[in-house]
Amino acid sequence: MPLVLIGLLAGKAYLLLKKQMKKIFNFWQNSPIKKALIGSLAISLIGIFLPSLLFSGQTSLGQVPDKYLHYSMFFLLVVVLLKLVFLEVCLQTGWVGGDIFPIVFASILFGFTLSQAFSSFDILFVTSVLASSMAITIIDSPIGVALFIALFFPVNIFPIILLVALCFFIKKRLINK
Repeated sequence: MPLVLIGLLAGKAYLLLKKQMKKIFNFWQNSPIKKALIGSLAISLIGIFLPSLLFSGQTSLGQVPDKYLHYSMFFLLVVVLLKLVFLEVCLQTGWVGGDIFPIVFASILFGFTLSQAFSSFDILFVTSVLASSMAITIIDSPIGVALFIALFFPVNIFPIILLVALCFFIKKRLINK
């Protein structure tokens, strides 16, 4: 349950970031070209300095399990934050694409990042619980997100992801009536 709570809080933090970014980019409502130029500048800078954050993240997701231990938790948290901020900059400036893949990528990377702090537990267990909790909180679709996230983990992790989704499904039904 502590891992679910951490994932939930991380998801809520992103939702607050999203709300703030919407307020920040609420200028130039009648000038979409100016907004698009800001977005294209952000895409260019990310493309030059952090190309693995481009697109949805699926191109670099396969490398995460092998390489995440080579980086500090601080660095990986910065990458997660940059990915989510970059996603919001793109969405708020008119560079619209899907947000499910980037959110899932950031959630899984967040899970791998914090699994370093819980090194006495199974890495995939910690990662799957944190990633599922965070992504379900953000996307607000427990079963759909769980099924999608399960595609990125071994089949023996599926019951854990399903249990997390069930907790959120029950919470949604009981609290959000």
